Amino acid sequence: AAAITLGSEFGAPIVPDIRAVNILMNAFAKIGMNDHAQMLMEQLYTGTVVRYDTSVDEKDFERGLIHVVPRMEPNIVTYNTLIDACHRAGDLDAALEALNDMKENTKLRP
Repeated sequence: AAAITLGSEFGAPIVPDIRAVNILMNAFAKIGMNDHAQMLMEQLYTGTVVRYDTSVDEKDFERGLIHVVPRMEPNIVTYNTLIDACHRAGDLDAALEALNDMKENTKLRP
């Protein structure tokens, strides 16, 4: 599957990959936004649609105003960063849920 570039209208495309997700998730962890880190993890499993404007129509896909971010597999760094975000926010239950999810649903090991 070809990567879909975001931000190409600014001349500097961002290729959504797991490294970019890990960097964003780390930023959420550092500022205590574990809820955003958790939402980002959920979006990895399903893929998501990024909209730049709520009033866009079907043709906006062609104009580059809507991009589909593909489904991605979280890696060990992704899980570790999510666990750190939950820890920093004092949400032990969410941290343990992420750890258990990693153990039960992936081949990754802590």
